[in-house]
Amino acid sequence: MATRKRESWCGVEAAQGESEGESACSGLISPSLAGSLEKRPRQDVDIISPSVYGDIMSPIDLTLPMPQAQARKHLSWVLTHGTVVFSTHALRELKADGMENNDALNVLRAGRITEPAEFQEASWRYRVHTPRFCVVVAFERDDDDELVIVVTGWRKGR
Repeated sequence: MATRKRESWCGVEAAQGESEGESACSGLISPSLAGSLEKRPRQDVDIISPSVYGDIMSPIDLTLPMPQAQARKHLSWVLTHGTVVFSTHALRELKADGMENNDALNVLRAGRITEPAEFQEASWRYRVHTPRFCVVVAFERDDDDELVIVVTGWRKGR
């Protein structure tokens, strides 16, 4: 007969039927406290979307322009936790300037947003600059996923 597993309060899988004294977490804290914690229901945290002011998450209204610093922080968060999408136009323009997708991604990772957002084609656009390249992005939200859309990009001063 297979042993069924369950997750204990400390995140360690424990075999079903273990006594409180033999809990998977009992070596981490005192046995009396471990027994009382085993009986508590586990609380899940609901995270909505990134806050640019720390680790706590809060929604960002993408219908309004963000200040440059906030847009930069949001871009960093989306690069780590969201999805990057290249438009057909961006792929064509990057190729025409001898750039690759990785060049554009590096600009997004290390570049600066120094100009206010521009409203074009029903979205706010942000220019991300490095000394050699500029990449224009827009932010979108798709169900539970945060997206950064690469709109276009170019090499500076050839």
